[in-house]
Order: sequence, then structure tokens, then C-alpha cells
Amino acid sequence: MHIEGALLVPRGILESSCEYNYEDTIRELVEARERDVILVCRSGNRSVLAAYTLQLMGYSRVASMKTGLRGWNDYELPLVNASGRMVPVEVADEYFTTRLRPDQVEPNG
Repeated sequence: MHIEGALLVPRGILESSCEYNYEDTIRELVEARERDVILVCRSGNRSVLAAYTLQLMGYSRVASMKTGLRGWNDYELPLVNASGRMVPVEVADEYFTTRLRPDQVEPNG
């Protein structure tokens, strides 16, 4: 799910997407160093690190959406799927629900 019109760039290829001459180069992103760039991730944590990285790379107008897509959905703002179809709020709620495996939960005592 994503915000309609968003440019989707995985965090793992962000740096190479921001420069020419890489397999991952995204021209629109390379040329956005003086434009407003709002970074969004699921919860607002990774996008903060991505914003910092872009600032180090010379992007002057970057910000991270504090609430991430979870918060966007909490305000019932529209999200679309990979096909561009609107995602019902309830479906997004289910997707964004945190699920911990037993090995991720702190043991008692």
C-alpha cells in the first residue's frame, strides 16, 4: 500500500537511487535535491533515517512523515495498492496491525 502518486523507493536502494549511473537510479529522485521531498514508511521510523541520509547527500528540503502510513490510515486518508486501486481502511488496519512472533516477546521474569 502507498499514497497515490508517491515515488516508491525501498530503503535498501535509496542511496543508489539518488545518483546517476547506477542500476537503481531514479531520475525524478536524482533531480529532486531542491524540491520538497516527504519520506514515508510504515510507522515513521525508517523514514527519519532516510531523511537524514538524503540531507547528507545534499537534499535541502526533506521531511519525514512522523506517523508513517499507519497514521495516514488512522486519519482514513486514501491508500492504494500496487494496481492503483483504493484500499479500504479496514483492510489497511489489518495490514498495519503489529504481530509479534513468540521469539520476539520478552520472556517473563
